[in-house]
Amino acid sequence: MNGGLGVLVVDDSPSNLMLATDALEQCGVVASVASNGFKAVELACERRFDIILMDLQMPVMDGLKATSRIRQFEDRYSRRRTPVVAFSTSAVSSDLLAASGVDDRLSKPCNTTELQACLLRWCDGFQPVDVAVTRPYFQTH
Repeated sequence: MNGGLGVLVVDDSPSNLMLATDALEQCGVVASVASNGFKAVELACERRFDIILMDLQMPVMDGLKATSRIRQFEDRYSRRRTPVVAFSTSAVSSDLLAASGVDDRLSKPCNTTELQACLLRWCDGFQPVDVAVTRPYFQTH
């Protein structure tokens, strides 16, 4: 079971947050959520996460700026680097993502298989579950 995995999902869409947390629960993961980049930075500075799934286009603070702020905090306090995955429909260049400190990208829409592949790539100790019974999520609305 993956209940000890710390995942932060950041998205300004309540329906996307609900779909993401549901998909993560199918993978045995209970996620924390933030509805904008500012809240994501606050949470990332208060707690350690194994991975952050970051939407890029949000009000208050976008995902690139939030990731940069998280990286500044990690550097300042010599904290372990938390993998940040751009979780978005936005087409952003790899150079811009890297310059902001984003480690990877996962496109919406995606399905549980793609989500689990991302978690396997970045989270030590993640154990995939049988996805034959899981359903796609983050389909375009």
